[in-house]
Amino acid sequence: MFFYLVYFSKSVKLFDEQEILILLEQSRKNNRLYSITGMLLYVQGVFVNEKEGRFIQVLEGMEEDVRYIYEKIEHDDRHRNLIVLEENFLEKRNFETWTMGFKSLELEDLNGVPQLFKLDDSFLEFKPDESKNKPLELLKGFYSLHIDYRDPDDPSSS
Repeated sequence: MFFYLVYFSKSVKLFDEQEILILLEQSRKNNRLYSITGMLLYVQGVFVNEKEGRFIQVLEGMEEDVRYIYEKIEHDDRHRNLIVLEENFLEKRNFETWTMGFKSLELEDLNGVPQLFKLDDSFLEFKPDESKNKPLELLKGFYSLHIDYRDPDDPSSS
């Protein structure tokens, strides 16, 4: 049985493409070591009258490995205000072909994405007893759009 964890955080600054690529390279390396799969979105936009960046990520794998990687993420000074949105067990991975799928977006780019919801603070009001986990469904929507993507640095995804 696999375990997944979805979290949200705010970036401490707006990241440029090079900084995002460094983050992604580090994430993929760590995830491969621990057989973690998942998806990371980085969205820049105007939230509460200020342009800022937001991360939303799902990690899946063995519970102890996911928790270990998440603990490392908690101590990463590139973001703040981490909130675990959902954690649970699953029979089969949702992101099995991605050591770390990634998408960087401007807020306007979210139009037309399956399972779209506002990525402002209002989505944090999600209640676990609701029928769908909105953050996880958003990430799965991106995955379904890009299912043929393979991590170019991951030899197992060939």
